[in-house]
Amino acid sequence: MWGGTTFAVGWLMPHLAAFRIAHPGIGRRIWTNIHRVDISKEDLHMAIRFGAGRGIGLEAVPRMEAPLTPLCSPQLAENQ
Repeated sequence: MWGGTTFAVGWLMPHLAAFRIAHPGIGRRIWTNIHRVDISKEDLHMAIRFGAGRGIGLEAVPRMEAPLTPLCSPQLAENQ
């Protein structure tokens, strides 16, 4: 599962150079957390979140599939 930091390091950061070249006039401030973000209270223009949902005055746009893989220890699997 893509958590905030995993997504930022694994996908977002490698794409930022191309974004910067394509949109040199757009500034970027990036930080990650695992909490729900209130865009209006945080003075943000956008947020990337895992999962679906909408807020008042917001629009959700799916960007990619995120397959989930359940994992457990071999000992737990043996006991099931």
